[in-house]
Amino acid sequence: MDFADPAGSAERLCTWHRGPSTTTRLVRVDAATTSSRGAGVYACVDCRTRDGLTPLDTLAPAQLYKQLEATAINFLGRGRSA
Repeated sequence: MDFADPAGSAERLCTWHRGPSTTTRLVRVDAATTSSRGAGVYACVDCRTRDGLTPLDTLAPAQLYKQLEATAINFLGRGRSA
């Protein structure tokens, strides 16, 4: 699985500093940003280094599954009525 942008790719918004960057990588899938699909959360190399963020494509499969499972559980929990 490769979530990295190909070399020489166009700029993408870094969610952390809210500015464009050509070094962004997917660091989280955030179900809270939209009611139905979720959204990718990206961080540039400077923000990843400063804040200790790990790109999803560098995680072991078990770690990636655990992170995505937690996102799904949070999303489904928000949708339940009390």
